[in-house]
Amino acid sequence: MLQVYILEDDQQQRQVYQQLIDSYLFIEGLDMKVMLATADPQVLLQQLTDQPALFFLDIELTNATLDGLQVAEQIRARLNFAEIVFVTTHSEMAFLTFERKVEPLDYILKDRGAATVAEKMRGDIKVAYQRYQKQLVTSTQYFSYQIGSRLRTLPLADVLYIVTVAGHPGKIEVHYINGMVEYAGNLNQLATKYPQLFRCHKSWLINPAQVAAYDIKQRLVTMQDGSQCEVSFRKEGQLRRRLLHNDNRPFSDVNK
Repeated sequence: MLQVYILEDDQQQRQVYQQLIDSYLFIEGLDMKVMLATADPQVLLQQLTDQPALFFLDIELTNATLDGLQVAEQIRARLNFAEIVFVTTHSEMAFLTFERKVEPLDYILKDRGAATVAEKMRGDIKVAYQRYQKQLVTSTQYFSYQIGSRLRTLPLADVLYIVTVAGHPGKIEVHYINGMVEYAGNLNQLATKYPQLFRCHKSWLINPAQVAAYDIKQRLVTMQDGSQCEVSFRKEGQLRRRLLHNDNRPFSDVNK
């Protein structure tokens, strides 16, 4: 999900922006959500996570310890993916966004009128979401899948294993911490796309970092959720080496 943050010290404008964004996200069915709309830059920075986000920032903030440019600098330092849009009355400060190297997606001037501001905000949401989807598809840190027209993601580290649905070779189940999803997919393609996963069986891809134990004699791997999978004979040695060289493995034991 692409998170949205609004920093605006005028309460009425802040409410208008949030309503506009909420309505557009609902109509377009985008996997986005307004996480916070505030006048306080410190509150925004305190609630900031490391998740991809889109920011609408005012520059001049009344009675605030930081201005919008300073907030943008901290966002750039903390997030791997952040799209920043300045919404302000100060056209003369546009050059500072380049001087500070915050690389904004857009610079919206409030005095252009409410209709123009709304149109530009909707356009920025669309562009930010397209960039977000592109980043997810190419990133190896997230596992992405599509159901219908919606692209979903979850941290790859949370994936336990992926298995072909019995009797339905065109469908797969993705088991992850606290959940499971089924969709049309191809195990061969996923094995190529996510080399962090290991093909221990023709119907199974496992996450070595989520292995709880491996019984070499029985060639049986146990995942953190208790699920077990038989390891093919020709993959046994590869899996053993993979597990033994995983210095950060969270599993409790590897039988020798």
